[in-house]
Amino acid sequence: MLPRTFLAPNLRHLTLHSISLPTGLPILTSAVSLVTLKLTDIQAPGYFTPEQLVTQLQHIPHLQELYIGFSIPLPPPSSEGELLCAPKKPTTLPALKWLAFRGVIAYLESLVARIRTPLLERFNVTLFYELTFTLPRLFKFISETEGFRHPVAKVIFNREAVAFVIGPRDQFIDGTFSLHISCKPFDWQIDSATQVCSALAPVLSAVEELTLECDEESLPEDWRNEVDGIDAWHGILWPFGGVKKLDIGHPLALELSRGLESDNPGLTAVLLPELQELQALVEAQQAANAFATFTDARRVAGRPIHLSVLRRVPSFPSTSDEHPLTTDELSSSIQAEHPSVHGDLTVSVPPSAPVQRRSWFRRVVVDRARRRSDPRINTDS
Repeated sequence: MLPRTFLAPNLRHLTLHSISLPTGLPILTSAVSLVTLKLTDIQAPGYFTPEQLVTQLQHIPHLQELYIGFSIPLPPPSSEGELLCAPKKPTTLPALKWLAFRGVIAYLESLVARIRTPLLERFNVTLFYELTFTLPRLFKFISETEGFRHPVAKVIFNREAVAFVIGPRDQFIDGTFSLHISCKPFDWQIDSATQVCSALAPVLSAVEELTLECDEESLPEDWRNEVDGIDAWHGILWPFGGVKKLDIGHPLALELSRGLESDNPGLTAVLLPELQELQALVEAQQAANAFATFTDARRVAGRPIHLSVLRRVPSFPSTSDEHPLTTDELSSSIQAEHPSVHGDLTVSVPPSAPVQRRSWFRRVVVDRARRRSDPRINTDS
């Protein structure tokens, strides 16, 4: 517990990890010069309400970076009802440029309803898993914040979470808005992603380039066959009505190719109505049939797309005596099986020495923390 008598009127940067503040957060009233405030790993004894937080933040006019992170879901579901009441007049944080939050939906919804951030440039959210994701106040907050409607988005799956990242085309990096949902089962991630896409649909409709990727070398065994049919992926893709280019990475490409197969061609044709280009990274032996049903249905519906099949090169030397297919052989094989895609197909082979991809956790959490702690660190090397 930080002592109640602790006063620091000239303090500019304050980071507290798993340290409780006295009730009412009196330290923030005295720390009027703060530029950075990070309260991480907040435990139950140190819990404070969004109202208490915002009441004190209004006394810190120069605050540029704010991070609020709870170690466990707080408050408990039985107390979340007290967070529903929003103030009649939100508090403006005039200098805030970066806002990060980790906690439950109810707390986030209450917090964003109480603040206005005219200069906000980056917003990172991590939510604990819940059965239902309703985010009306978050959507309103994003919609009213300048610069959060961008043309590039990623949906990233990994062992720990599913993440949404949105940013500008020329400065994407980790995006300007990101939302991460902590859960491990693949079907939970799909269900959460579907609900979030539905809640943020008006913002996602501005996206023109969408990437679906998985930060795993192969689909984990306990993930396989957990999601079946077009309905699962339809819920995620439907809100991205303005997407013109879809990029699907390995190992999701095969799952998505199967998921987009439907006995109802009309359903396939109306999905992603503006789509012009589909690029997929698949294993060589899967390339011949990847997305063939989907592209055929689009062609029949009068909405043809350009399909680019990228053959994945393993990151380790092959022990097989089988000679790998060349680009021409692979292209000929696909077109022999599906003549209808002739002229709309590109087959590419990535470099034989692939660059090792940094994990999502390192890109989004570790590297960013290192950059902020020491700008001299080059995390891209």
